[in-house]
Formats: sequence, C-alpha cells, structure tokens
Amino acid sequence: MKKTLTIFCMVFLATMASAQINVLPRSTAAAEGVEPAALARFVDSMMAVPRTDIHHLMVLRHGKVIAEVHSYPYNADDPHTLFSCSKTFTALAVGIAVDENRLRVTDRVASFFPDKLPATVSPELARLTVHDLLTMHTGITPTDSVRSKTDDWVRAYLSQPIDPEAAYQYDSMCTFLLSAIVQRVTGKTVLDYLKEKLFTPMGISRLDWEHSPDGITAGGWGLRLQAESQAKLALLINNQGNWNGQQLVSKEWINTMCTKQIAPKPETTPPTEGNQGYGYQIWMCRMPGALRADGAFAQYIVMVPHLDLAVVINSVSYRLNGWIELGHIWDILVPALHDGAITASKADERKLAKSLERPIYAEIPPMRSTRKSAEKWTKNREICTLTLEDNDWGLKTINLHIIDDGMLDMEVNDWDSVNGWESYGASNGAWSITESVGFCNPLPPYNVKARARFDGLKNDFRCASSYGWTGPHTLVIRQEWPTWFAGRTMTIDFTAGTLTLVHNWAQQSPVIIPFTLD
Repeated sequence: MKKTLTIFCMVFLATMASAQINVLPRSTAAAEGVEPAALARFVDSMMAVPRTDIHHLMVLRHGKVIAEVHSYPYNADDPHTLFSCSKTFTALAVGIAVDENRLRVTDRVASFFPDKLPATVSPELARLTVHDLLTMHTGITPTDSVRSKTDDWVRAYLSQPIDPEAAYQYDSMCTFLLSAIVQRVTGKTVLDYLKEKLFTPMGISRLDWEHSPDGITAGGWGLRLQAESQAKLALLINNQGNWNGQQLVSKEWINTMCTKQIAPKPETTPPTEGNQGYGYQIWMCRMPGALRADGAFAQYIVMVPHLDLAVVINSVSYRLNGWIELGHIWDILVPALHDGAITASKADERKLAKSLERPIYAEIPPMRSTRKSAEKWTKNREICTLTLEDNDWGLKTINLHIIDDGMLDMEVNDWDSVNGWESYGASNGAWSITESVGFCNPLPPYNVKARARFDGLKNDFRCASSYGWTGPHTLVIRQEWPTWFAGRTMTIDFTAGTLTLVHNWAQQSPVIIPFTLD
C-alpha cells in the first residue's frame, strides 16, 4: 500500500511538474513594465474593432502572459484555425532541416521530385530553388485549381507554366511544396517532424494540420493550435530559436528567416502593413523590428523582439482589409512599455481587471427569444422537416424539434455531414455544446472543393449553438465552431418559407434558400 502510494505521488508530482513546464508563466502588467491603463485601452479597442469577433487575445512581455481574453464559447484550451499563420511554422521546419544538413535553400526544387516532373522540364522549372519557394518568387501564377482538380498537388504544381519576369506573388502552394520537400528529405510529414523537433520540446500537444489527398501536411494553411501554443512560437522567435535553454532552431536560421528577403509591392506604393517586406514565410511590420505570422480573417502572431513583446490575436473578421488590430498595438500598447517594472495606481489596476473580466457572453452573445411565447410550429413536439432547394452551401434537409427541457434538437443533412447527418443541440439564450467528429460545417473556404476526395481535418470539432424566436413565425439559430474559427446564423421564416444563411466569415450578401415544410 505504501509503495503504491509512493508511486502515485511520484507520478502526480511528475505530471504537475510537466504541466508547469507546458504552461507559460503569468505576471502583472506593471511588473513587466507595461502601463495597466494603456493595456486596458488596448484590450477595449481590440474588442471594439468593427466587423470583427475576437476569439482569443494574449499579450506577453518578457516571456510572461500579462493579459488574455477568450470570448466564450471560445475557450482558452480550444485550438484555433490559423490559416496562413501556418506558413511560419513550415518555415521553421525547413530551417531545422537546413540546420541538420538535410537540404539547402539553394537546392533545386526539381531535384526533390524526379517522379513528379512534367515530360519536358523548362529552364525556368530547372532553376527554381527552395529560396524561391520561401520568398514566393516562383513565377507560377497562383490558382486554386491545383487543389480542386487533382489528388496529386505536387505534380500539378510543377506542371504549371513559369513566367521568368513575374514578381512576388503570394501563393500558399509554395509553402505546400516546402512541406513536401521536408517530407522527402526527412521521411516524415512536417506535422510529425515538428512534433519531434519543436512541439514536444515546447510542451505543445493539442494540434492538428490539414493534409493533401496523398498525406502531405498542407504547410501553407490548415494548422489548428491553441492561443498559448501560438504565443510559444512568438517567444521562440523573440529568443532567436532558444526555448528554455535549448536551441531548437539555429540563430542563423531565425535571423535569415526574419530578415526582409523580398518586397511584396514596389517601393513607390503607399506604406501599409502589407508592403513592409517578406522574409521566409513571415511578414515585416510597419513598426521597425516587428514581425508577424499573418492568417486570413485576422489571425496574427506578432513578435517585437527588441521590446520583448508578443501579441496573439485569433478572430473572425469580415472586413475587406485594414490591419486595424496591428495599428492598436503600435499606437496604444507600444508607447506604454517601459524597460523595468513600474508602479501603477489602484485605479489603473482596477480598470485593467474590468477590461479582462468581461461578462461571459459580452463579445459573442447567444440568440434568445424576444417574446415570451412563440407560435406552435411543431405538432405535439414532433419533428418538423425543412426540405431546402438546391444551394451552393450544400444544405439539403433540416429536422427540428423541441425536447422536454426546451432544448432545440437540429439535424442537418448536407454534403459535409458525417454519415449524411450532423446533429446539434441548441439552447434558448445560452450556448449548448455539441461534440462532433469528422469535418465541420460550414465549409472551410481554404479547402476549395477537394473535400470529396480526402478527409483533410477530422479531429476535435466542437459546435456551440443557440436559438431564439424574433417573431411569432421567425426562428433564428446561431452557431459557432470554437475549435475551428467561425460561425453562421440561420433565420427560418416559416411564413415566407425561406432560410436566410449568413456566415460570419463570408464577404457576401446573405443567402436566401426557399424550403418546403413537411
């Protein structure tokens, strides 16, 4: 018994020690030389960015978390889709392979894929190097057809014509090719390679990454990672590849990767965050010395090494452009930094605490009924079936019924549902969580139309749903996918016989889909 207890205690203590290693240290703003009142203004300004829902926000100084907000139903431990922030992780994989003398940036791309080359190799293709892929200066016109029309993305990409006069063109397939190269020289996918070389030593375990039909990590998109794990990337780069005394990536690679390698736009272009320069799969920022991993719909991992500052932003933004969030960092947060600890007033400390301790539904509110009772739209609480007309979103049939505790049960039949149907439970005035296996719905925009041929992502999808009556004949269902990145609102008008669909990431007008009611 004593021996068993001793073993249990040892395991418990080891687990606790491991947990402490894997969790970033927390501190106060003042202790890390940041003015609390300014940090509060920064947090408030981020939450007020127009046409944007902030899901996760973390601010770190001197390697310690001094502010974080996770907007429910998005939780701190939820992995979030990073879109093109994924590219920076792939560049680290390339760098580690370079450090291990498995490849060089001057290597010719064609040399890695003798079995994938077209019958006639053009001089331009023969000259294409790893450096060209890293800087997206290949001369290949970006196109989604590579992913949507074939299962062999490498062969399809290498068969594209190359314009030797073309300038920089942002192309996620460049990063995919880098992923494929790393897999060729290591015998491991970029995901598995980084798990061994980077993620495991850094205590990063909850993640997954989309892959091609033939099992190559997507590289340029599709990584899902927790905000705290993203912050660890920022700290790794701020510390020139060193993690807790272990040099995981060489200083030489970090310095080269984070140096401007190419100008995305001509120097005469008015300065914006988008034309400050591009390194190896990482962006230079308008503030000198600042860097960022940058993903669609406002995913940012911001690093300011000389100020020992890092900011992680995960969100869904349906603005067309702007980089407003970055401007708040430079204009509000950076001027409030001091070299050492400062003394803050109690009033300023309370102001910051108030900004961070937001009501649970303050940012992403659930739907709730605007009237005490709604017209009886199901007979004896039996299933009400909506059969929808053909639509671009693949929605076919929706079954609705109210169960005894007032929960709305919704079954959706669409082209992304697992085994034909996906079931959700929705609460009135609160979020109800449904665990989901398989690919999530709504459709990920970066996945093009290859989903019918491969799984892509299929792990750990969770949906939060709520509903409310906004009129006697109008039911509104709001859904968020906290372990993805976005949501949708469906407004069902039983009088008009229409379902109005709005995705909060789509740059388009609401989609109105007629239905028949059974």
